[in-house]
Amino acid sequence: MDQNVSEEPWTLAKKIVFRFFFVYLVFYTFPYPFYFPGYPDLDLIALLFSLANKVFGLGNEIWTGFSGDGEFGYTQILYRVVLALLATAFWSGLDRKRPNYATLARFALVQARFFLAAAMMWYGWAKVFKAQFPDPGLVRMLQPIGELSPMGLIWTFMGYSAGYTILAGIAEVVGGALILFRRTTTLGALILTGVMGNVVAMNLFYDVPVKIYAIHLFLIALGLLLLDWRQLTAIFMSHRATQPVHFTPYFSDKRLIWARRLLKTLLIGYFMLFTNIVAGLDNKDYWEQKPELYGIYEVESFTLDGVERIPLVTDSIRWQHFIVDKVMAGSRNMRGVVKRWRVKIDSEKKTMTLTARMGPDRLVITYEAPDQDSLILHCELDGKTVVMRTRRVEKEFVLLNRGFHWINEVPFNP
Repeated sequence: MDQNVSEEPWTLAKKIVFRFFFVYLVFYTFPYPFYFPGYPDLDLIALLFSLANKVFGLGNEIWTGFSGDGEFGYTQILYRVVLALLATAFWSGLDRKRPNYATLARFALVQARFFLAAAMMWYGWAKVFKAQFPDPGLVRMLQPIGELSPMGLIWTFMGYSAGYTILAGIAEVVGGALILFRRTTTLGALILTGVMGNVVAMNLFYDVPVKIYAIHLFLIALGLLLLDWRQLTAIFMSHRATQPVHFTPYFSDKRLIWARRLLKTLLIGYFMLFTNIVAGLDNKDYWEQKPELYGIYEVESFTLDGVERIPLVTDSIRWQHFIVDKVMAGSRNMRGVVKRWRVKIDSEKKTMTLTARMGPDRLVITYEAPDQDSLILHCELDGKTVVMRTRRVEKEFVLLNRGFHWINEVPFNP
């Protein structure tokens, strides 16, 4: 017996179900391990679409940006299911006499385990190094909580606490590491079922656009766990002893055994540890870089086409604050609306290029720095020349400065 893969003849229903899920797994995980998980434009369906676009001259883009829950993502599911059904029907017609698929099932489990482990390592190390959820920046601190999206709220929640985020990452890394080995797969699947169940709930109820991918990872973890449902039921429900599992060697030839060990070592060492740790450290450095102009600048004067605008709270054009964050910039108008930008600063040319995080908006600002706490900004807004004189101000944020306390005589909940 190996991970409950029976060597006895399978029923027709079991063989048909296996064929479908095996084909679907191939469609979903290909071409793993030669890419990082989480990029839906690199799976087999997307590659087939891309090839068809080139061959037939179709101009359709198959994936648009960072959302995995777009129309194409749901179209992928439909195509995978349809293709898996067709392949299952064709396979069933050609292969009627085979008693079981025990050997193929073992290799399918290896593919599922390593695919899930790679995803957990990717996201886990990103959390350990605070790369997925960076500290809340100055722009976020000036944004009213009522203007946060549900996703923005959870990113702020996770980013605020390094300890909580790191522990969540450790759970993903440990669970992913455990399912890399057959003897510890059940324990790893038990951890990851809980971890990914929580991730799915967060993605669903906080509108994070990685629902499809997270649900697939959760189902893979749950499937690995349910392979041992009899033993788990006996232990947790009936309090009975269980029979040990005997693991069948994948190969009998010594050369193949050593080749498998070498390949597994490379997959674990390079694809799952080295690349993910390096990527995590690089992203950590990226999010922690602090430019020379870092700070919150209060707009003291705002001139539009040579006419100065009085700071009225009803003015949606005049800026109240300009923020230079670690890798972001932000503008806050007099009505309190905050807009976030990606920023690229050229200190030699004295320019800042602001690109909207969502949408095509782009703004090039030329700046002067009369002293270390002042900026004079020149740009064009809607075709009109703008000159802003700003001064850096210090603001205290309770969220960032409260810290940890073992003793609280009364709840601190302002």
